[in-house]
Amino acid sequence: MPLLRLLLALALLAGFLSLAIRPAHAQQPPPPARPAAPATNVIPLDPWLTSSALWQTTPETFSTQARAFGFRWVSQTHDAARAAYPGLRLRDLPVTEAIARFSPGSAAVPTGSPGVAPAPATLAATGGQTQLSAVQISIYNRGDAGDLDQKAFDALVERSKTALNALTAMAPLDRGADNGSAVQSRGLVWTTSAPGSRYLLEWSATPENKVQGIAYRAEFIRLRVTPQRDQPKGFLAEKRAAEAAAAGAARPATVHASELPARLTKNPDGSRQLAGIPMVDQGQKGYCVTASTERVLRYYGVEVDQNELAQIANTDTNGGTSVDAMVAALKKLASRFKVNVVTEINPTYQDFLREIDDYNRVARYSKVPGAAPIPPQQGNIFSYELVYNQMNGEVLRDARTKQNPAYMTRFEKEVQSRLDRGIPLLWSVTLGLLPEGRRTPQTRGGHMRLIIGCNPQTHEIYYSDSWGLGHEFKKMPVADAWTITTGLFTLEPI
Repeated sequence: MPLLRLLLALALLAGFLSLAIRPAHAQQPPPPARPAAPATNVIPLDPWLTSSALWQTTPETFSTQARAFGFRWVSQTHDAARAAYPGLRLRDLPVTEAIARFSPGSAAVPTGSPGVAPAPATLAATGGQTQLSAVQISIYNRGDAGDLDQKAFDALVERSKTALNALTAMAPLDRGADNGSAVQSRGLVWTTSAPGSRYLLEWSATPENKVQGIAYRAEFIRLRVTPQRDQPKGFLAEKRAAEAAAAGAARPATVHASELPARLTKNPDGSRQLAGIPMVDQGQKGYCVTASTERVLRYYGVEVDQNELAQIANTDTNGGTSVDAMVAALKKLASRFKVNVVTEINPTYQDFLREIDDYNRVARYSKVPGAAPIPPQQGNIFSYELVYNQMNGEVLRDARTKQNPAYMTRFEKEVQSRLDRGIPLLWSVTLGLLPEGRRTPQTRGGHMRLIIGCNPQTHEIYYSDSWGLGHEFKKMPVADAWTITTGLFTLEPI
């Protein structure tokens, strides 16, 4: 596809997604004053992180410990848990979010792909023992905590350094800028012999660029704690460790495309489903695009999180991420992530006008209560959100599936083709047009989710939302899925 056409198509799709989730810019009355929030109990994470048995923690023992910190499993696989209790603290630092990740054999082999559900063969090779492999603590992120000016952000970075010095009782190594991660964050590393941990403090901000009209923006401060089995012994070993730390992480090693088809499970009833797609809980942030992208990249073995991707994609914490911005950002980083960004479904402006005509043709003769044709649109610019809000989902389904059935057939075949190759699909939709079987935190507007399976015999789509436990597996008829579709993308390993 020519680049210009791709960018125009993605710009249209961005309208479907970002305009649908961004409130109208109408003058609104000021909100009523809120009563003072009750005092929050402070829960320190320090004793847990410095426990001598930290890296022997299993999902079973963690289930008991986790209640004290407010952790909740993000999926039934129990490979990750999330806590976002307001009272969480690390020393005197606020903690906006904490994530604990588990992987098989982590006590002996602290490397791998945290967050990816272990395959049976992997579990057998490690004796089936799954243990805590990483803890990620968000001291600050823009999505959860809002904006910070540069002075406040720099002060919080300094407080974080002081807190880690006190927690570890040692001085850090300067890792410098990490050119192997999604963003070039700064970092310091502390290593301890008991319980044998590596503490990596990272922080990142978007610098001001007056020439390009870019304002300063604080992004995140996070701490990653992982097992550290081999401690430096002597001056030369410490020097080599310092050089390795300063060099930053290696470039992400993704899976090879040839390995992915084996991840598709085909059942006797005709259903097909991808195994091992990690769950991410985006919380209250409008980060459906970045959270879904994080899940796909983790499925491929890339250590990344939604806050990094939000920085790359210039995500608006109030309105979410426009899809064209995310795809453009991923294209810039494609070589680093070793993936290609492919647009499978790309509705154009003319496609949308044709859809309105098809809808009106059906609505004029429909007996569905409240169904009415969409008024003519003025000019080349109009609100996709407003148009979809005027549409009746049942009428739109008839228009999409009966006026142009070949498009729905193509959609279903595209899904099957990518799944057969072991590739999940980033699926942008409009919520609220048709009822769904399970309640979701977002009920209307643009949204992105993952397609993780299908059943060609029953013509069903299997999908997953990035809202944690209870949203791992859902299904709907292909006709309904096609009705709410606004775009389809894949990230494919090179």
